[in-house]
Amino acid sequence: MLQALLRHRLPAEAILCVGDATAIAADAEIRRWPYEGLIRATQTIDTDSHTFARPGDEAMLLTAALSALAELEA
Repeated sequence: MLQALLRHRLPAEAILCVGDATAIAADAEIRRWPYEGLIRATQTIDTDSHTFARPGDEAMLLTAALSALAELEA
């Protein structure tokens, strides 16, 4: 992931769940060097499934993704 972020330098936003150890670790990692500054924003979804596979996750993920895209257009 780091190489892609460095190579393309496109605005990036992380969408993470709040109750999963993988997502919690990812959130901590992207806030430190060498990722620091490469992720412009982080959104969280209230689920414990880092694959967003729980009932209702799909709608929340879609909302977060559309929000991130709208920010890029602004």
